[in-house]
Amino acid sequence: MPFMEYHTECDARRNAGRFVKEAGADGVEVEGGWEVVKTARAIVEAGIPTMVHIGLTRQFVSKYGRFGILGKTANEAADLIELAIECEKAGAFAVSLE
Repeated sequence: MPFMEYHTECDARRNAGRFVKEAGADGVEVEGGWEVVKTARAIVEAGIPTMVHIGLTRQFVSKYGRFGILGKTANEAADLIELAIECEKAGAFAVSLE
């Protein structure tokens, strides 16, 4: 989904529903860090297939000021793996890790 279309869980459900209903999407993709787990769960609970994109998240480059490489250290890699597992638990049908 486009940047800022899922700022809150309510926005996420409403806008994901619009993508499915109005645009004929089969599902949606959201990206981010740990905050995306709640977002994905909210969309999945609304019955909408959801994919999560973690790691290098282009939509958030302005927030972080640059394209950062994540997972360079063992701790960062472990954090990304843990985040991917939490996204799966939230109901995401796929996780894209970049």
